[in-house]
Amino acid sequence: MAAKKKTTTKTKTTAAKKKSDKKMTNNETAKKQVTKKTPSKTTDKKAEKQQPAEEAAKKAKEQRLAEEAAKKAEEKRLADEAAKKAEEKRLADEAAKKAEEKRLADEAAKKAEEKRLADEAAKKAEEKRLADEAAKKAEEKRLADEAAKKAEEKRLADEAAKKAEEKRLADQAAKKAEEKRLADEAAKKAEEKRLADEAAKKAEEKRLADEAAKKAEEKRLADEAAKKAEEKRLADEAAKKAEEKRLADEAAKKAEEKRLADEAAKKAEEKRLADEAAKKAEEKRLADEAAKKAEEKRLADEAAKKAEEKRLADEAAKRAIEIKRVIREIAEQEAKEAESTASQVQKQNNTSDAKPKPMAAILAGIAFVLLISLAVGASINNSKRFYIKQTNAGVEIWKGQFSPKNTQKVILLEGLHLPKMTQKIYSKQEVFPITFNYYLDMANTLIKEQGLPDFQPIIDLVGKASYFATTPEEKETISLYEKTIHEALTNIKSTRIVLPGQVQEQEAIPVSLEAAPEEQSVPVPATIEPSLEEKDAPVAVEQTHETENAPSAIEATPEKEPSEIHN
Repeated sequence: MAAKKKTTTKTKTTAAKKKSDKKMTNNETAKKQVTKKTPSKTTDKKAEKQQPAEEAAKKAKEQRLAEEAAKKAEEKRLADEAAKKAEEKRLADEAAKKAEEKRLADEAAKKAEEKRLADEAAKKAEEKRLADEAAKKAEEKRLADEAAKKAEEKRLADEAAKKAEEKRLADQAAKKAEEKRLADEAAKKAEEKRLADEAAKKAEEKRLADEAAKKAEEKRLADEAAKKAEEKRLADEAAKKAEEKRLADEAAKKAEEKRLADEAAKKAEEKRLADEAAKKAEEKRLADEAAKKAEEKRLADEAAKKAEEKRLADEAAKRAIEIKRVIREIAEQEAKEAESTASQVQKQNNTSDAKPKPMAAILAGIAFVLLISLAVGASINNSKRFYIKQTNAGVEIWKGQFSPKNTQKVILLEGLHLPKMTQKIYSKQEVFPITFNYYLDMANTLIKEQGLPDFQPIIDLVGKASYFATTPEEKETISLYEKTIHEALTNIKSTRIVLPGQVQEQEAIPVSLEAAPEEQSVPVPATIEPSLEEKDAPVAVEQTHETENAPSAIEATPEKEPSEIHN
């Protein structure tokens, strides 16, 4: 901005100077005209005397104008700086106002939270007071022959009070931890807010301490009242004390036995949960290993695929070189024959112009055979290619036909959604596991439904999955499914259906499926992990089209014959 002001001042000064020079030039012209009209010696002397004075006046005027222009530029710069400072002050005031509004809002929210906590504490205190009064009235009504029941109720009440106290302390600790976290975050934003939060925290702690002291005092008074009532009851029923003691000892013994039994059951439950956690951890480890192996297999397949593509490209390059060499040799040979038999060729041309050259026909035949071989090779390669397309209805799988570019949709997996894929072309080993796991997941969903499952749809889905089993492990999985379903149908009342999976421990699911374990599915390749959302997978086959418009994903629904898909 200063540079701009400086440039403006310089421009104004230059303009004033030019104006002054122009005026001076006009004066000199006028003087010359006057001198020409009155050419006298006296006039010349006067002009010579006046010229220095006029030049001095002119210079003084130019200097004054320059000073005025500089003064105006300085005044403009000062005005701009004052305006800038005023704008900065306005922005600072707005920021301070917003900060103050935020602080007031935070304080209001904090006060509302404190009021809510106070209301809850008061409500809990009132509930405890009513419970203590009810316990006191029940204690006054008890009979001597119910000593065992009293002891048990007292023990349970103490445990409940202990748990309530532990929960209260845990809530207080959690609350303090949350307050500390909020205070730490506030300290990063502003020191003033941190001091305010610390003051609020101290006030909250003091309030909680006062509430705790008040509750302790109320509990002490209640305990004293209960103690006095108990002493009066013992004094009034001294004759029955021995019997009551015996009954109390028996009740305490039973209570202890029950407590020990509960602890044993609790330990057994903890052990069972620990075993389940270990089992799940092992299953996760095995699943991770399977995913890792699948990823390694995918990488190896990709490397093999790239190597095969490179080999084919090298072969095509070699064929092209060989074709060029043969054509060149034939052309050279033909040129030699043409030179040696020029006269004969001329005579043949004169007699029959329509007769073709023998070597040209051979050349055309060789080129035709080479083109046919290249087209057949491209068709074979295209027939081994698969494409995947993700649509709103699900995943479509396309397969190349025995032609250089045409493709045909072979299956639609409805409800299946795959992650974003980077490949455009897939092999059979990459595509078939998607359909295999799709149908097995649908079969597992039907098996795990509540109640007795309908086995026919399950058998159909397992049969469809078997069409796409390519590895020995997948074929073994299909055999386990078929064997288990056959056993379940043979003895439906006692058989448990086992979901075969590629894990060391197989999970058994009752036929009734009332206590079915977690869902289990056969791992899929790490590159493509399908997520099943719908059950049905109808078959759809569409007309062929060029590969350039083919999708970058594969879709499958076995309405097409399995043998055709495999081929």
